[in-house]
Amino acid sequence: MRILAVDDSDLILELLDGALRNMGYTDLEFADSGETALEAIDVSRRPFDCFLLDIQMPGIDGIELCRRIRSNPQYHRTPIVMLTSLRDKKHIDAAFNAGATDYVTKPFDVTELSTRIRIASMLVAEQQSVLEETFAVEAMKEATQSIFTFDLSSAVEIRDVTGVVSSLVLQNYILQLSRLRHFGIGAIGFQIENIDKLYYSASPTEFYYTLTDVAEAISNNLRSVNFLLAYFGNGSFVAVVPRLNNLQVDDLHSIINHTIEDMELAYDNGEPMNVRVDVGNQEHVGIFSGDVSDLLLKAMKSTHRIKPSRTAFAAVG
Repeated sequence: MRILAVDDSDLILELLDGALRNMGYTDLEFADSGETALEAIDVSRRPFDCFLLDIQMPGIDGIELCRRIRSNPQYHRTPIVMLTSLRDKKHIDAAFNAGATDYVTKPFDVTELSTRIRIASMLVAEQQSVLEETFAVEAMKEATQSIFTFDLSSAVEIRDVTGVVSSLVLQNYILQLSRLRHFGIGAIGFQIENIDKLYYSASPTEFYYTLTDVAEAISNNLRSVNFLLAYFGNGSFVAVVPRLNNLQVDDLHSIINHTIEDMELAYDNGEPMNVRVDVGNQEHVGIFSGDVSDLLLKAMKSTHRIKPSRTAFAAVG
């Protein structure tokens, strides 16, 4: 795995160099500023597989650097781990909203850093597997829509919708907040009704783009608060929101479904899809809960129409 680490401190870069090599990662490059990092990315003949970015840097800081890396289609899904001594929720929110995959606080705990890098490595391997499978599909001249084939329970990543991240990123976000004892968050579950019927009656492409449309309807109606939203499979979405907010479940249920109705969703043959979404109660994280998945599971269960499986949750601790 090829890693680019960016920090304006030579000492931190030396520490990272030693720690990463001890973990077995030797294909490393280092930059001491956001500007230098962007130059390294531009001139590199081989793409980077993972980025480690310090948040506080003069000039282009880590959050802006993260945003610029994400704007490059080549690095749309590449793992980006933020490195910082900042522990306030404002900076954590900013990092994840800019596209960060994970977040590690300084001074580094070697075990924690190793865990975050291992997860990044797993993501790289998964993406490489998908890429190789895609090439194989193209080589065999199979139908284009086969690329979109996935199980109903798969927590597929919804792209290009404001505030929407992968399920892993959302779990990492909650885990980071819980580690730093920031408990001022809540979660709301959204469940597509009759999801089995919709899944089996739609083509894979139709189903994927319907999920995207539903995500957009939810996102558009959460914009009065700071939120992150992810899809967890089985037609279930979860949004993490501030604990104190002006959201009303009944109002959300009504306006989201009105938004979906206005989209006039239909199958490729023109038949209406009749998609509707249930909205669960707002759930809150318990101060003494040590299980990162508890809040998300509670939010999904609150829709009363889903039997979530813990298989939707990655091992992030």
